[in-house]
Amino acid sequence: MAKAPTAEQKRRMARVVDLGCIICGRPAAIHHCRHACGMSQRRHDHIAGLCGDHHQHGPISRHGQGAKEFKEKYGDDRCLHEETCRRLGELVEE
Repeated sequence: MAKAPTAEQKRRMARVVDLGCIICGRPAAIHHCRHACGMSQRRHDHIAGLCGDHHQHGPISRHGQGAKEFKEKYGDDRCLHEETCRRLGELVEE
């Protein structure tokens, strides 16, 4: 079972949501980037903001049928995480 996010992680998640979708800037929800953990695990510090279309519901979305196209066009989870850190003015940590 995954650990619940800490208060500090929750504050950071709120900042990421405030940035909007990392792709288009529309209102976003948290996407847990899974480049530094197992497939069924989530790290609350490796996140990016994605709108519904870019996260799950659009024709080119991270978890939808267009996942391969998404990766080719926008990069993998590591890229999303690194861009989020850059926009927050943070150093990228593994």
